[in-house]
Amino acid sequence: MRRLLIFIRNSYWFIPSFYGFIALFLAIVSSVIDIYLFNNPETYHWFPSWMLSDIDLAHTLLGSISGSILTMTTISFSSILVVLTTYLSEFSPRTLQNFMNDSSTQRILGVFISGFLYSTTLLLLTKKPINEDDILFFSPTLALIVAIISVGFFVFFVHHVSRWIQVRHLIEQIDRKTKESVKNQLPKRSKGSNPPWQDWEASDLHTHSPHGLISEKSGYIQWVDTEKVLKQAEEDDVIVEMKPRVGQYIEKGKTMMVIWTSSESSGFSDYRKWVLIGEERESVQDITFGIHKIVEIALRSLSPGINDPFTAIYCIEKLGHLLAMIGNRDLYHTYRHDEHEQLRFMVEPISFSDLLYEAFYQIRHYGQSDPAVAAALYDALYEIAVQNDSFIKEEVADLYYYLVDGIEAIDFLKMDETFLQKKQDKLASILFSNQSNA
Repeated sequence: MRRLLIFIRNSYWFIPSFYGFIALFLAIVSSVIDIYLFNNPETYHWFPSWMLSDIDLAHTLLGSISGSILTMTTISFSSILVVLTTYLSEFSPRTLQNFMNDSSTQRILGVFISGFLYSTTLLLLTKKPINEDDILFFSPTLALIVAIISVGFFVFFVHHVSRWIQVRHLIEQIDRKTKESVKNQLPKRSKGSNPPWQDWEASDLHTHSPHGLISEKSGYIQWVDTEKVLKQAEEDDVIVEMKPRVGQYIEKGKTMMVIWTSSESSGFSDYRKWVLIGEERESVQDITFGIHKIVEIALRSLSPGINDPFTAIYCIEKLGHLLAMIGNRDLYHTYRHDEHEQLRFMVEPISFSDLLYEAFYQIRHYGQSDPAVAAALYDALYEIAVQNDSFIKEEVADLYYYLVDGIEAIDFLKMDETFLQKKQDKLASILFSNQSNA
């Protein structure tokens, strides 16, 4: 089911095409209603006279409605191109899918396309029988209702585009999606440090033989059905090790999985069907993808051509809140056991220190000469440290020294130095409070 949902979301044509087929079906049904009314004239009194149209009025209405809906569809496509151009030039090419995969965008286009197909199909089907003059049609009234609905969706679309073209709304949407992924993928972390990856269940692997499972296509690992893999691994009595993490790129012919087994069996090709590989990264299970998107928006805003440090500061604030949340989660929840506490699935986790570095090192490089950006970096680290325990604070302290070394190399004016020193001292007070108390 998840594979189907990802396919539908990534297929821009699916929802508009689905709506279009529904419109064709409803147009045929509407024509059948007209035929029924024609064959049963006594049923005309079921409807008010203003809801029935003669052949000339029906053609006029359907022709006008078709042209109007086509015009709204053309304007909508033009507006979408404006948004896409803005995203490409000012934000990030990776953020295009956030707008195009949005269900509202696809449904609005589906309504316009279905409305046009409905009215034009009715225009084709609405014909006067030979030697029949007093024929009235009900379907133009239905087409008018569809046109009114389309106008309502057009007004909503204008509002929709005006929100999505704002960088703040885009960042909020990326942040919300990433937090949903974190909540779904990572349980809350218990206090203290985690065991190193190399020590996990090492004794179990020593009693098994590895069988490599190669990838049959190139692309990004978009999704892994860990529940299905876990169940199959229990049935086969094996340990499944994913070599690339979700979000990483794999070449065709490279090892995708290693099946650790104590038997001589080699029929493990079924495991491939529970791994989805695509041309683009997908944020359903990839928490780092959202972080990279926000970082790229920040870097674009710091470029000389755009020069928008306030957007960069907003991105840094979001990164701080997001990483503070991740710090309270178990990043090492990448090994799974069956109900008998036997290891069945594992993949190398990403460390919190790596996430910190990936989130801030490029922003530090390109924005450290701006005192406001440098101060925002200190504030973000403070936000992370104040919401987490000593284990995460140790990771933050390493990045703190990294930032201090880079920022102190810049020759700031005296007031800027005083301002940054206050931020630095505030962060140091929370990071090293235990040491000073000792």
